[in-house]
Amino acid sequence: MDGRSGTSTKPGNAGTMVGVEQRNGIAYAKYRAEVGTWVSASLAQQGYDKLYGKNSGYGAYLGLILDTNGRPLRTPDRIRPGQEYLIPVGTAVGFDAADTEPIIGYRLPVTKDGEKWEQGSYDRAKHWFVNPKSWINADSTSTEHYPSFELRGPQPPKEARTPEAKVAFWLSLHKAEIADAETDWQISRIAIAGVIAWEAIHNPQAWSISSVGPGKMHLRGESGQLSWPEVVERTGRMKSRPDLLRKIEMAKPAVAINYIAAAMDVVASVSERYGWDIRSSPEILGQAYHSYSPDQWVTKMSEKSPNDPFSIVPGTQGTWIRANARYLESSVGPSLMR
Repeated sequence: MDGRSGTSTKPGNAGTMVGVEQRNGIAYAKYRAEVGTWVSASLAQQGYDKLYGKNSGYGAYLGLILDTNGRPLRTPDRIRPGQEYLIPVGTAVGFDAADTEPIIGYRLPVTKDGEKWEQGSYDRAKHWFVNPKSWINADSTSTEHYPSFELRGPQPPKEARTPEAKVAFWLSLHKAEIADAETDWQISRIAIAGVIAWEAIHNPQAWSISSVGPGKMHLRGESGQLSWPEVVERTGRMKSRPDLLRKIEMAKPAVAINYIAAAMDVVASVSERYGWDIRSSPEILGQAYHSYSPDQWVTKMSEKSPNDPFSIVPGTQGTWIRANARYLESSVGPSLMR
C-alpha cells in the first residue's frame, strides 16, 4: 500500500473489521483496508500468526484470503485503501487453482539421474523385521503380503516376491485413482506414485502413531508448524475433518492419494508465487513433500533467487523418484503433465 507490500511483516495496521459473513456454512471476518493497512496484520489479529510463518504473510500466499467475490485474493501484497477482503474464522476456505497468479517459470530445474535403487542388506533387514512371514510364506494373508503397514488390499501374485514388485502391483491396482488425482490437481502422477512407493519400499513400518495411509502423511506438524494435511484442509483443498475421522479416512487409498496430490498442489502454488513451474517435476515435488513442512517450503521459495536452479539433495526421496521414473511409469503409466 502506498508502494509498500500488504503482506509485509513490518508493523502496520490491520484495517477495519466491518462484520462477519457466512458463505457456504463458513464464517468470514470482513475487513476494509485503510491507509497503512497490512494484510498480514489483519491475519495476525485473527490469530494466523500462530499458524503460519512470516514469509507466507501469515497464510496470505497460500490462498487463504478471499476477495468480496469469494475468490482467493490475487494481490494481497498490493492492497489499497477501501478494498475489502475476507478472512476465515476458524475454518478453511476454498482454493481455486485457476485463480492463482500466472506462472512465470523463470527456469525449470536441471537435475541428474541418480543411481538405480537396489535393495541392500540393511533394507532387506528392515523388511524382515516388519514382516518376517513375508520371507517364509508367500501365501500369507492380511497386510503381511505388503512390505509396509499402510498398503492393504488384494494379495500380490506369487511371482511378486520382492518389496519392489509388491508395491508395483499395489500401484497398478490404484492406477486410475492416481491418474485422476493428476488431472484434478495438475500434479505429475509420477510424484504421487513415487511418494507412495518410496515410503513402502525405503521406509517400511509395521505400524505408526504419527502417520497414516499410503505415503505415510504425518497427521501433526512439528511444534509451532502445521502439517501437510492441516494446510490442505485449512486452504479448502480437502474438507476439514476431526482428528479421529481424518486418521480413519486417510487410511483409505483414494483419500490418501488425494491428500498427497493436494499437498503437492500447495507446494506448486507456493512455487508459482515466486515464479517457478514445478508441477511436472516429480523429483522436486517428492523432495518438498518428504523434507519440508509447509512453512519451511514457503521460506525456501521466498529466499530462492529467480535464476537459481533447484538442487535435488542426494539420498532424498526426490533422487529416488528421479532414478526410478521408469519403474513408476510401468505401474501407473506416463504422466500427462508436460
